[in-house]
Amino acid sequence: ESTTKRIGHILSIVQKNGSLNINIQRILTFEKLPRKLQSNSRRERSRRGEVWMLDREIDNAIIITKLQAIIKHIKVTILYDNNIMEDILIVIREILYKHNNKWKLRNITYSYKHPSENDINEVYSLDKYIKISLKKQILRRNIKESILSDFKEQIELLLYNSRYLSVDLSRAPSFFKYASFFIEKNNNPIQCCLYVGDFISINFNEDEIFSIVHAIFGYKKNGYYFAFIIIDLFKYTKQIKLECPVYKLRTNNLRRIFSVSMVNITKAVHFVHNHKDDQCVGRNHYFAND
Repeated sequence: ESTTKRIGHILSIVQKNGSLNINIQRILTFEKLPRKLQSNSRRERSRRGEVWMLDREIDNAIIITKLQAIIKHIKVTILYDNNIMEDILIVIREILYKHNNKWKLRNITYSYKHPSENDINEVYSLDKYIKISLKKQILRRNIKESILSDFKEQIELLLYNSRYLSVDLSRAPSFFKYASFFIEKNNNPIQCCLYVGDFISINFNEDEIFSIVHAIFGYKKNGYYFAFIIIDLFKYTKQIKLECPVYKLRTNNLRRIFSVSMVNITKAVHFVHNHKDDQCVGRNHYFAND
């Protein structure tokens, strides 16, 4: 109910249109825990003032409210060890989260998820039924904001041209270091891995284009994740060196989003870097050179 008093953890204060909005992470009482986690031990601890933090990745974990909705400041202690001071009235020692669609509790000491729990194993491509696993999630703070200037426009166009007309674009995508999946070759399953930084070829508009994988990410739709890649395109320079065609990265920010299934997995692509001393320093290679 709107009149119910609740405890929350202030994450940020944002000024918008002249008013202040507060982003608050929900704190749960014992009664709000999933029934299977309502043990006698937690019930007893709740009577002594223990509450539980709801993981930020859970839907509705973050509440946006007005400044005037806050009644008062209260003291809540996040218990990173078992030393409880006598003057502590409210304490948090566990975080409620979901893994593989099951509710779990982890110690507040681990305010992050275990790396293996950040993997997403039920992921699909838009245009082909390929079951994909996205591995080793990259923290959002390590993703450059300039990764794609027209990110939203491109993903909306890609989804519009597929049978999935919409995805919740209000939520940020999850980025990963590589994708793993199986393909059929000669009636045998073959495991393939696609890493950030791999050189790949893609059949696009009846042409084969070469590119480098800049990012791998997943978007959620109706409880399912779909896998995409962001690529930097190469262009053919019409030059030949050592009997090989010479390509260079396009310098006009020609970066595109594709479904993972667009990659020519069965065709290996190998590039040799054309090192130039005036453009490459040590191991920092300049891939846009000729």
